[in-house]
Amino acid sequence: MTMHTLLLSALTAAAGAAAGALLGWAYFSLLRQAVEAFIARPSWQRLLGGSGTRMLAAAAVLTAVARLGPAALLAALLGFLLARAVLLRKHGQPRAVRAGERR
Repeated sequence: MTMHTLLLSALTAAAGAAAGALLGWAYFSLLRQAVEAFIARPSWQRLLGGSGTRMLAAAAVLTAVARLGPAALLAALLGFLLARAVLLRKHGQPRAVRAGERR
């Protein structure tokens, strides 16, 4: 493997990680807002519409990243999960999860 190939692979993986982190941040921030809105005023249509939109956006971004190669896709998935962990640490677990409640 030449230095050029190694550098290109590292840059591709870094781009995938950045894309995954941004996607994860947006995905989980919007998910939190949707849950809070649903708790305040239940609307199944809005909840399902938002879920479908988030999933389609995530699938589109991950598909685009997958075209860059397996290293970029793996890095994107790690970035996605890292964003989830950061947001959970920032906002904490949802109240129902902390208390072990079920609705």
